[in-house]
This record gives sequence, structure tokens and C-alpha cells, in this order.
Amino acid sequence: MPQAKIKEVVYRTANEDEIATHGDYKHLCQRWEGLTVHTAKQFAKEMRENQEFEQYVFNPTHKLVFIDYEGFRKFWKWKQLNRYRAKKISLAEMESDKALAKRLGF
Repeated sequence: MPQAKIKEVVYRTANEDEIATHGDYKHLCQRWEGLTVHTAKQFAKEMRENQEFEQYVFNPTHKLVFIDYEGFRKFWKWKQLNRYRAKKISLAEMESDKALAKRLGF
């Protein structure tokens, strides 16, 4: 039985009022101006390896990937906050600390 080939899967919302919540690398680059596909792939790899962020990366097939936009934004904030820290702050600690959460926009 021949396999169906998927050229490109584009997430379109059911109605015009709905906002897309997930996208692939190309759509991440469109949403986050200045982000390259290579960097998006590296960040997705880091998200998969981190238990706090692995829930935001979906791989239904070996070629297809969907990344949650809100989870990606949280990952950026977490990465920025832990940039020069030897002891990393977890996502749960970030979200529970009210002053820090307000400063970071959570």
C-alpha cells in the first residue's frame, strides 16, 4: 500500500476569531521576527530535553513538529532569566514568585 506524502501542513483556525496556538519552525520564525529556523530547531531540542518544557513540543510523526506558542514564550523567558545562573530557577518557581512573574509578564 503506498504511503501518503505530506508536503506541508498548515494550521488554519476554524473561524476567523480563533487564534492559532501551535506552529512549526517556519511559523515560529514568522511570529518571532529575527528568529532563524536553525535557532528554532535548537530551542525545540532544548525544550524536548527539559522536563518542564517537553509538553510544549509535539511530534505526531518523525517529520512533523508543532510547538505551542505560549510554551515557547515561557521557554524564552526562562532561558533569559537563567542565562548566567549556576543554579537554575525552575518554571514553577518563576510562575509562583509574584514579583518575578509580574516583571517577566506571566
